[in-house]
Amino acid sequence: MAMSKYENIIWEEKMKEKIMSHAGIVYAEELLPSSHFHIIIAQEKKSDGGSFYTTSLLVIYAPVGTGYEVLFSTRERETVGDGLEAMLEILQQKVAPLLKEQMLAADKESHNPLSDNSGKTQLDLLRELAPPPRAKRVASAT
Repeated sequence: MAMSKYENIIWEEKMKEKIMSHAGIVYAEELLPSSHFHIIIAQEKKSDGGSFYTTSLLVIYAPVGTGYEVLFSTRERETVGDGLEAMLEILQQKVAPLLKEQMLAADKESHNPLSDNSGKTQLDLLRELAPPPRAKRVASAT
């Protein structure tokens, strides 16, 4: 069943939010604190009279200026949704190794001894601070 126009708009906005979240991680080192992303969708005509869509991820370096930079684009997609899905997939592939590096560093950090010479690790400390697990309730058969 096809989405209504309203449902389609909501879906596109949610996809754009996901794309910008991923882009924030992928391009974090290149951004100024005031930078922000925009996703622009351009419709172009084919020679046969049909059309296709190009979805571009832009960064604007405000308030330093009004200039923008195209970070990347997905070209010649049949629908707007196809372009957004392709863009999110590309960013998911780019963010995976970055997150893996951070997770490995966090794991290593949590297993290193604390600087207080207690011999405990961050993981030990977290376990001590965590509330005790709740007992499971068993339903009675009465």
